[in-house]
Amino acid sequence: MVGTLPRSLAGAAALALLGAAPLPAQTAWSSISAGGMHTCAITTTGTAHCWGYNGWGQLGDGSQIDRYVPVPVSGTRRFRVVSAGDEHNCGIAADSSALCWGRSYALGVPDFDHRTRPSPVAGRRIRLQSIAAGEWVSCGLAAGGAAYCWTGYSPDVTGPVRVDSTRRFTAILARGGRGCGLSEGEWWCWESRTGFTPERAHDAVPAPPPGSPVSFRLIHQGYQSVCGLATDSTAWCWGSNSWGQLGNGTRSASEAPVPVSGGHRFTSLTVGDHHACGIDARGAAWCWGRNASGELGDGTTEVRTSPVRVSEPAPRGATNIAGGPPDPPPAPGRLLLPPGGDSTTAYPLLALFPPTWGRAADSWYGYERIPEPDRRFAVLLVPGTGSVDDYDTDESWGETILRYEARFRAGLAKYARHIDTTRIALAGFSMGGDLSWALALRNPGLVRGAVTMGSRNGYRTLPRLHQQLQQRERRFFIMMGSGDEDVRVAGARAAVRFLEGLGVAHRYREFAGGHSGGPPGTFAEGVAFVLWNR
Repeated sequence: MVGTLPRSLAGAAALALLGAAPLPAQTAWSSISAGGMHTCAITTTGTAHCWGYNGWGQLGDGSQIDRYVPVPVSGTRRFRVVSAGDEHNCGIAADSSALCWGRSYALGVPDFDHRTRPSPVAGRRIRLQSIAAGEWVSCGLAAGGAAYCWTGYSPDVTGPVRVDSTRRFTAILARGGRGCGLSEGEWWCWESRTGFTPERAHDAVPAPPPGSPVSFRLIHQGYQSVCGLATDSTAWCWGSNSWGQLGNGTRSASEAPVPVSGGHRFTSLTVGDHHACGIDARGAAWCWGRNASGELGDGTTEVRTSPVRVSEPAPRGATNIAGGPPDPPPAPGRLLLPPGGDSTTAYPLLALFPPTWGRAADSWYGYERIPEPDRRFAVLLVPGTGSVDDYDTDESWGETILRYEARFRAGLAKYARHIDTTRIALAGFSMGGDLSWALALRNPGLVRGAVTMGSRNGYRTLPRLHQQLQQRERRFFIMMGSGDEDVRVAGARAAVRFLEGLGVAHRYREFAGGHSGGPPGTFAEGVAFVLWNR
């Protein structure tokens, strides 16, 4: 998520300095970058690898399958650096060109399609020296200190845009929708919505707590935790520790810096949302913290409260890679039967709706993380691509609801013999959740309920349908990131009060994080609650 800093200790001299004993020969890594729920690293030969969550193609291997061990990024390019953003990555190739892949929000491409392989940043070619990927913005630093940023979230800004032509920067960072640069000893930050206009910022890099037991030469910010590399190359962390992201062998939070377990001396350090990684002087990579999608790269999805060594990369072209279920999303409008299902049986149905700036397949990550024995339902991806134009006015939102209601009903009619019409659930993220909520309220005689993720749920149905929602025992499962925009959180909580007033069964799950689909396990809980009252 932040710009990559150079290794300060390397090779035999560092080994002698740190008194390190040799480890078994393994892949040597030169740099590493932790993203939201994935990690990327570069070997000493310039080969880029990624691992972890891959719902948007951010691993760059041409698939959308989670990987629990490093897999090579597609293509033959050698990289000098790769920066992992929240759900995308950007890297600098050996020829100094910039390439990005993953979710379309900040790829710098002239469309809004996600990329599962590296794609050149559009516009004028700029030779970059460093790069930083955030969530909705990516930035690069050219020779001479010129800073450039690009998005993909706005149709008006795709390729690189110069940030303040009068200022020269020596370091660059990106997080969320904000880029930051260091100029003449001061940090300046900017956002695309303000035209990349820099303003002085004192919060670009967190400061160590007062009374810190060590001095730090670099500090990186996670979602609710911070890690720093001390002057003696040991790693220390502080803040939230619900996923073991402090790396001290516990899950207890700490306001004061605590040493990362294992006595490792790191040459570089990186922090994602809820996990962290470092490279030692031998080139070995170590990670700790949350591991729900395999972001630690140790071949498992187990939480690690102490550093574990990243596994050896899977060979290029390998098929037996430790990772998520190898289920590609079905085409929009097509029905996917449950594992082992047959065409003579009618199954419960989960209909997925598209989010803003995406298609229904973008919600696929939640389904593929449900254990196979629990996938006792068919899935329908309702066709369409979301857009802010779909809800910029009350009139356009009303038309959007009717349009997707017609598409949903057309799918039911087409696959009627395969669907158990007594168990139909709707689900979606962002706009897809709002559609699921609205259509479930509008169709209590047909739809059993909805699972909404990161949605305002502002639609209110006609009073004559309220009694049906209660009598037919309809159910709603609402998921919301505690760090999402206030208007969304307030909307979700208002929806809970609305359901309580009607006496309709519901559950509300607030998770740590921003505007996202949330933990796949929570999504699975929601599907089970709506379809089977579990």
